[in-house]
Amino acid sequence: MEKTINEGNLLVDRSINNQDFLEDEIKAIVIKILDFSNDIIYSYSEQIKNLFKKIICMDKSTGSFGFYYFLTVRDLYFSEELFLFGLKNEPYYNNNDAVLVCYLIVASRKNGIEDSINYFLENTKISKGHYSYYDKIFRGSYLLRNSITVPGIPSDMENEILDILENNKFYQTVSKAIAVVVFFDMKSAIPSVINKFQSKEEKDLDNPEHLILSLRALSLSLYYLTGINSYKEFYDYSISKDISFSFDKKNEIKDFAVSLLEKIH
Repeated sequence: MEKTINEGNLLVDRSINNQDFLEDEIKAIVIKILDFSNDIIYSYSEQIKNLFKKIICMDKSTGSFGFYYFLTVRDLYFSEELFLFGLKNEPYYNNNDAVLVCYLIVASRKNGIEDSINYFLENTKISKGHYSYYDKIFRGSYLLRNSITVPGIPSDMENEILDILENNKFYQTVSKAIAVVVFFDMKSAIPSVINKFQSKEEKDLDNPEHLILSLRALSLSLYYLTGINSYKEFYDYSISKDISFSFDKKNEIKDFAVSLLEKIH
C-alpha cells in the first residue's frame, strides 16, 4: 500500500507542478488503493485521505474522471468526509455536481433514507443536464414531494445543504442543491434562497443568459417553498421570452435581463 500511495503522490505532484496529463495513471492508482482490504485501508487512512484530497484539488480535463463514483461504490468510512471536502474544493464544475450526488447517496445510507434519495435522483435526473433544465428539475422535485411520503431531512444533511447554498463558485451545483431543498421542503433554506434571488445585481448582466436562467430557477423554487404567488408571477414572466443563444438577439436578451432585475429591485 505505501508504495502505491507514494506513486500516487508523485503522479499528482507532476500533474499539478508540471501540468502533465496523468489522469489515466492517477485513476489506476485510485482503483488499486480501493482494491485493498478495509483493514489495510484503515491502517493507511490518513495517507490515503491526504492523497485523495490532493486529487480533489487538482485541475481535471473532464467530468469523466470517475473518482467520486469509486468512493461511492467502495463507501469507506471516510468517503463522506472526502465528499464534503470536495464540495468546497473540487475545481471542475461537472465533478462538483458529481460530489453532490455522491454525498447524497452516502449520507442517505448512513441516515436510513436511501430509498427516498434514490427515488429523488432517479426521477429528477439532477446528475445530468445543465442550467436550462433546472425549472424541470424543480418542478419534478415538487411533484415527487407531493406524490410520496418524504421523510424529514436529517439535521446533518440539512446543515450541509445549507452550506452548499452559500458556495457561489458553482451556481450549477447550488441550483441542484436547491432541488434537494424543494424535495425535502426545507423551510430553513428559504432565507438563503431569497437572498440569492434578491442579491442579483447589474454585475450579473455580464452573462445575461445565465442571469435569466438563475432567476427562473430561484423564483420557481421560492414559489414551491413559500406558496407566495408573486414568485410564480415572476417566474411566468421570466419564461415569456426565448433566450436561446443568438448573436443578433444579444442586446434584446440583455434588455430582458435588465427588466427582470427591475422587477426585483
